[in-house]
Amino acid sequence: MRKTYLQLLFVFIYSLMLHSCQKNGIDSPNPIVNQQQSFTVKGRLKNCSGLDITKGLIVVSCYSNNINYEYFFDSVFNGSFALSIQPVHTVDSVRVFAVDLTNLKLSDTLNYKLHDTLLNINTLNVCTSPVPEYFRYKVDNLPEEIYTPLYGDSLNLMSWNYTGGEPMTSFQRKCNYNCKAVEFQFDGYAVGTFSVTGRDRILINPWYSFNMPNIGSITYTTYGSLGQYVVGSMNVPFVDNTDSLHHVLTGSFRLKRKNHL
Repeated sequence: MRKTYLQLLFVFIYSLMLHSCQKNGIDSPNPIVNQQQSFTVKGRLKNCSGLDITKGLIVVSCYSNNINYEYFFDSVFNGSFALSIQPVHTVDSVRVFAVDLTNLKLSDTLNYKLHDTLLNINTLNVCTSPVPEYFRYKVDNLPEEIYTPLYGDSLNLMSWNYTGGEPMTSFQRKCNYNCKAVEFQFDGYAVGTFSVTGRDRILINPWYSFNMPNIGSITYTTYGSLGQYVVGSMNVPFVDNTDSLHHVLTGSFRLKRKNHL
C-alpha cells in the first residue's frame, strides 16, 4: 500500500512540474537537434563568344578554416544553374569554377565567404584556359560523352608491351562518382596511324568487344614521354560481344601518359 501511495505522489509532483514549465513557456526536456547547414550557389555560365553554355559543369569546393572537406558539382544545360548544397561539415567559404565541355575550356576559380543561404555569383565566363585532359567519344549516333579528370575521377593512359612484344596503348577511366566505366586497348606506341586488330579490345559500358573487324584505325598526333601528353583520335568499328551487333566508336583525346603497366 505504501509503495502505491509513493508512486501516485511521484506522478502528481511530475504533473505539477510539467504544467508549471508549459505555463511559463519552457519546453519539455527533449534532446536538442542540430540543424544541418544548407545553402545554394546560383549563376550563369557564358562561353568565349558570350553565349550561354549548353553542356558544362559547375564545381563547388567547400572549406572550413581553409581545409577542403568536400565538393559538389552539377551539369549545366541552358546556361543557368542553382546548385543546392548540404555539406557534412559546417563550412565558412567556397571555391567555384566551371567547365565548358563543348569547347573544352575552364573558368577562373573564384573564392567566396559564406554570409547567407544564397550565393549568387551572377555570370561566370568559362574562357580562361583549355581543359588539360579529356576523352570524348560517340558510339553510333548516340549523344557524345565528354570526360575530364575532376577530383575523384581519373583518366589513365599507359603504354605497354603485348605478349608478342608489340607496343600498345591502354586507356582506363576510374571513377568514384556517377559515371560510366571506360577502357580500351589499341595498337600503337608512337606518332602515326595504326590499324585496329583482333588483339585490341573495348569496354565502354554497356558495350564490350574483343571482336574487331580489322577495319578501324587510331591516330596519334602526339605521343609524349612519361608525364607528357598523348593526343589522338579514333574510328573503330566493332562487334558487341553481348549481342553480336555492329557499332562504330569515334572520338578524340588529350591525356597525360602515365607509368607502364
